Amino acid sequence: MLKFIVFLSALTLGTAGAHAENISGYFSAVGSDTFTGSTVSFGNSFVLGSLSGDFATYLNQSSPLSFVGGNVPYTQGTDNPVPNVTLFTVAGNGETFSFIMNSYTASYVTNDPSCGQGSVCLNATATGFFTGSGALNGQSGPATFVFTSQYAPGVDVGNVTTFSASASAPTPEPASLAMVGSGLLAIGGFARRRFNI
Repeated sequence: MLKFIVFLSALTLGTAGAHAENISGYFSAVGSDTFTGSTVSFGNSFVLGSLSGDFATYLNQSSPLSFVGGNVPYTQGTDNPVPNVTLFTVAGNGETFSFIMNSYTASYVTNDPSCGQGSVCLNATATGFFTGSGALNGQSGPATFVFTSQYAPGVDVGNVTTFSASASAPTPEPASLAMVGSGLLAIGGFARRRFNI
């Protein structure tokens, strides 16, 4: 019996460091914004539409998105690097998810009739990762946030904007894999001793 308890202890110690609460899933949202060719300011925004994974567990339809305040500068073009910047948070049911942006691609379009009155629109895709705090503490793997401005007839500001975000589960870190490996080696050692007696 004692050997069985030691065996379970080795298994627990070897895998405890490897376990992490991984964030993954998808959600869509709508909101309002104003923008120029170099800045964007987000208004009232909330979750609306599809939810899956951890986002479906904690968020609800109408959970508010809180973007960074004021005008956010951007540069037109692809793969614009930025330091780890918190673009927005979204919370519900005791959990807060934060989107940390590492780079983005922005497309400021002019003279395009499909953009509505003013023939101007802004589309952007940000890459980064999500962190969670509260009921679920963890981090996602690579994540994407897509922003698309839309216009109502006769309105020349982005009164409706659609958002979507997705996050993949992170891959294990080398240190975590090493912990799993050491746990398995310990288990193998205990099993070998047991069968040699």
